[in-house]
Amino acid sequence: MGHNSHTSVRNEIANCMHWHWMLDNQFRLLHRLHSDIDQKLKILNGLASNIESETTSATRIHFIKKMIEEVRGLLDELSLLEKKEGDIRLLTSVPFAKINIEMNESFASEVEYLLTVLRTFYQKTLRMTPLPNKKEAKELSRCLRLTIQPIKNHIDRIEKDWYPAILDWLQ
Repeated sequence: MGHNSHTSVRNEIANCMHWHWMLDNQFRLLHRLHSDIDQKLKILNGLASNIESETTSATRIHFIKKMIEEVRGLLDELSLLEKKEGDIRLLTSVPFAKINIEMNESFASEVEYLLTVLRTFYQKTLRMTPLPNKKEAKELSRCLRLTIQPIKNHIDRIEKDWYPAILDWLQ
């Protein structure tokens, strides 16, 4: 009888250690992804300024093409972010995970919404006239800023709300 309880305790410890390793791994991936997204947002912010201030249409078009590539990359990163956040939510929902992080539905669906907004922006930009004038370029950069700011806010909130709780648990 004593052997079985010893085995179950060992199994429980092994499960807990495996879970701890998985959470640590997912958290590191999420953190790296946040850094990558943050970098893309900085690049896009710089491109928005360049698009707005550029007077030469050929250079403006070059910046817009670069922006479209960056937005395409950001879409991929956000899709990955949606998955990683889902993985972390799943990992923190196990009974022995006494992690107190905000997991409400609206927060969970926020990345999905941000992806939809960014996809719409991307599609509209692809359909834009091949030679945007100064006014169109200004509007484009304004839309870009309005599109990327909520993404920045979301990441900032995750770093503020999730990071300390997860790091505390991983200690």
